[in-house]
Amino acid sequence: MGVSLDKGPVREEQWWRRPGFVVFCLFLVPPAGMVLAWRTRWSPGRKVLATVLSAVWFVAVGTSDPPADRPAAAGARPRATGFPSFTPYTPPTPTPRPIVRRVVADYTGQNLETASRAAYEAGFRTRSHDATEGDKMQLVDGNWKVCFQEPAAGETATTEQGRRSRIEFAVVEKGSPCPARDGEAVVFPKVPNVVGKTFETGSAILRKKGLTEIRGAGAYTDVDLAAGHDDWRICFQDPEAGEDVEDPRYMSVRLSLARPGLSCPSEDYARLHPDPDPDRDGSGSGSGGSGSGSGGSDGGLAYYKNCDAVRAAGKAPIYRGQPGYRSGLDRDGDGKACDWS
Repeated sequence: MGVSLDKGPVREEQWWRRPGFVVFCLFLVPPAGMVLAWRTRWSPGRKVLATVLSAVWFVAVGTSDPPADRPAAAGARPRATGFPSFTPYTPPTPTPRPIVRRVVADYTGQNLETASRAAYEAGFRTRSHDATEGDKMQLVDGNWKVCFQEPAAGETATTEQGRRSRIEFAVVEKGSPCPARDGEAVVFPKVPNVVGKTFETGSAILRKKGLTEIRGAGAYTDVDLAAGHDDWRICFQDPEAGEDVEDPRYMSVRLSLARPGLSCPSEDYARLHPDPDPDRDGSGSGSGGSGSGSGGSDGGLAYYKNCDAVRAAGKAPIYRGQPGYRSGLDRDGDGKACDWS
């Protein structure tokens, strides 16, 4: 009986053990090629030879000098070696603007609208606030007056060229006096006492308080006021001395005057030459046209039943001391009878 020599199917060699691939690795990747050479079915001598040759090749390539640089052609850009250098960004330094100096003008006492316009033309920007403790808003600049300013007049304001310096205005309503200091309450002035002074002197004193509507009248109803009465003496004033001047624009002052050499009467609207007593004249109480409203003349005693009779006679209003005046016709007691319609 014979022995079978069949060893079964031959196993196909793995691809990474094939001689061609191993030689390829020995030249290009010597360390990997050496490992693969020892895992093949080569004879030990071939494995040692392949390892030595691959090691010599690896050492020769690794220790050889790099080729000398070729001279650069004219105009050729140099080749970059290594990583490019990084330069951090530095922002440009701004050029400082020249400094401008402006002298602040005096804007106190001016209308806020006018002062703001003038300050803007001078190179300033403005802001305003209520100078009193009321802290009201300035809705219409034309209705306000400048009391204080910061910077003060004459000071120098500095700023960069092209920019505007700022001025702060402390204001009050037009016609109102300024407080003593910014933010304090307004103390209204009082009507000064001008009784006993001439009309010219008294008017000047009143104007200093802002009172410009001043009217002169004769203290005697039967003495005409001369056109030029600056030297006439003041006997009475309305409003009286000591009253508050809250808004001089709307306050009128009446001065009762007596001509030079004539003494003042005991009360305003008096007559220098009183009417004669009708009882002593024998004319009787009815001589004035009682109830008729005729009123009589300036030389006699007039009597009017009511204000309709006064107006019918064309005598309304009748001032205290004039013919026909009586308290029954002066219902508000202001010295003027039938002054209402």
